[in-house]
Amino acid sequence: MNDWTQMIPGVYREQARGAEDIEFRTGVPVFLGLTAAGTAPTDEPVVLTRWVQFARLVAAPVEGGYLAAAVRGFFENGGQRCVIVTRPAPDGALTTAALHERVVDSLRSLGDDHDVDLVCAPDLMLPLRGGGYSSLERLALIGELLKTQVEIASHCALSGHRVAILDSPPAPPGSTAAALADAYDHAGALRRAIAERDPAWRRDAALYTPWVGPERSAGLVRSEGDVYVPPCGHVAGVYARMDAETGVHKAPAGVALAGVCDLEVLLSDGDQAELINAGVNCLRAFRGRGLRIWGARTLSEEDEWRHVSVRRLVRTLARWLELRLADLTLENNDSMLWNRVTREVSAHLDELHAAGALRGRIPAEAYYVKCDAETNPPEIRDAGMMIAEIGLAPFAPQEFIAVRLVQHSEGLSLTDAANA
Repeated sequence: MNDWTQMIPGVYREQARGAEDIEFRTGVPVFLGLTAAGTAPTDEPVVLTRWVQFARLVAAPVEGGYLAAAVRGFFENGGQRCVIVTRPAPDGALTTAALHERVVDSLRSLGDDHDVDLVCAPDLMLPLRGGGYSSLERLALIGELLKTQVEIASHCALSGHRVAILDSPPAPPGSTAAALADAYDHAGALRRAIAERDPAWRRDAALYTPWVGPERSAGLVRSEGDVYVPPCGHVAGVYARMDAETGVHKAPAGVALAGVCDLEVLLSDGDQAELINAGVNCLRAFRGRGLRIWGARTLSEEDEWRHVSVRRLVRTLARWLELRLADLTLENNDSMLWNRVTREVSAHLDELHAAGALRGRIPAEAYYVKCDAETNPPEIRDAGMMIAEIGLAPFAPQEFIAVRLVQHSEGLSLTDAANA
């Protein structure tokens, strides 16, 4: 019998007989940002557990940057721990090429830190700050920034345990209709750009609009003409809060935002319906109910992977399995190993079912684990692999999701059974 104890919000420790304790965190974002030109890049990611640490531990942000507002928004909305990776801005103008290079380099330096399961890049939209460009120039800039968003989605997908929280561009001048069309077009372009590389990467990215206006007491508003910031930090804080209160299976939607007094664009129910079909999660203002996140979709067009909560549930399961079963390579690939995998995976899924992460009146209706001679025929064993099939019944969609646990020479991975 496993003894699960919540140590601090978002941190869980599993105690099992004969096994070392495993500390396991969720809702931990990395914030990729820019510091002032001439500052040193972070050799090691900086870990923050309180907003007040930002000024002391993080180099001066680039002028007009959004990093500080995003990190503060994260902690205001219930975040407990985040990681900061920065690169200095160039001495001259900040080009999209220079920004792309810095984001990719930051992701590379992050490595396989298992605490980090969310990725935010609030400074990505800096080239669009302040206007001063034609509509055609704006489209060209967004097209270049979109390439960087694809790289972030790629990083999350290939990591095996991260999800990207992406920002739509700031609303263009004009009416709400213009802003709606802009967000819709950006989502479509982003979906297509990711699909050109690998459609499966869209499962690990969620897009949010519109930008948010931080409360003036936060001291982060720079001028009357620049009062809105990307929403990723505030949204990440809600993810972390939901993880701590309920678990990753709770959709981060319908939840009030803290530290925000305004939205750049006020969207209607009709606007919301249009955008959610395009894969855009909206922030909404409701009379008497405040400002809320109103959507929790990924950019995927596959029914089983449309929901952020389902994708994060599977990603979190993959992280747990990788940590808990790290020593599988030391064991013989035989029935004893298969029984161990079945036993330990089933015990963990029992816990998830009891916590409400899986539907079904009894465990047999909530999941299944198959690891035997059928999933491990001689050719699989001869290749140095061990395969288990796992079926999960999350609350959405209303069907089982099948994934494959694969042990090989490089470790463990959890893959979509349909694409295995």
